[in-house]
Amino acid sequence: MHDGTASSYYQSVPDRVPFSHRLNPFRRVNYWRLIPVLKLVHKKRYLTESKHLIAEGRFEAIRSGLAIRYEINDGSATFDVSPDGGSTYLNYLRAHIGSNPDEEIDDLILSITTIEAMILTKKCVVYE
Repeated sequence: MHDGTASSYYQSVPDRVPFSHRLNPFRRVNYWRLIPVLKLVHKKRYLTESKHLIAEGRFEAIRSGLAIRYEINDGSATFDVSPDGGSTYLNYLRAHIGSNPDEEIDDLILSITTIEAMILTKKCVVYE
C-alpha cells in the first residue's frame, strides 16, 4: 500500500448484502453493458473530466456516495475508488498514457465510464 492506495486483483465477497444494494435496479446488469449508455448520457461531463485530468494530473469527486480519484503520474493513469469515504483507495483500473495526451482522451473517457458503471452496478467493494 502506497499513498493510501490498496491494490487487489480480487473483489472481496461481503458476508451480508445490504438492503440498499438489493434495491439497486442496476444490480443484475453487467457493468460493461452499461458503459455505452453512460457514454451517451454523460458525454460532455466525461470529456470535461478527461481534460481536467490531463491538465491537472488529478481528479477527485463523489459518485453515488463513493469517493473516486483519478491520477496521471509518470505516463500511467490510475482510477481508484474509496470503499470507506476517502480514507483508503482501491485501484480498479490502470492505463498507460502516451506522449500525446490529446490522443488519449477517448481512452480516458472509457476508463472513467467504466469506473462509474462499476459503481452503479455495485461491483466496487464497499466497507460498512
